Amino acid sequence: MVMVRITNRPTGLFNGRPWPAAGEMIELSAASAQTMAESGHVEIVTDEPTQPTEETATPTLDQVETATPPKRKRGRPRKYPLPS
Repeated sequence: MVMVRITNRPTGLFNGRPWPAAGEMIELSAASAQTMAESGHVEIVTDEPTQPTEETATPTLDQVETATPPKRKRGRPRKYPLPS
């Protein structure tokens, strides 16, 4: 049996229950783990703890740019002009 971490939650059921959420770890047979790793659904977990890289680390509030929503344009012109 091999420990794997779900990276992309598969559809369907696993042992009669929904698949665990992305990021959770489960134990699969070696053949299933290899097949699912090749398809990109799981990553095989090794004994060494992994350090988060700059790409996978959660950004801090200072690093996140706050996006301003785009301004709305004028709406559709009136079919009939307003009475004066």
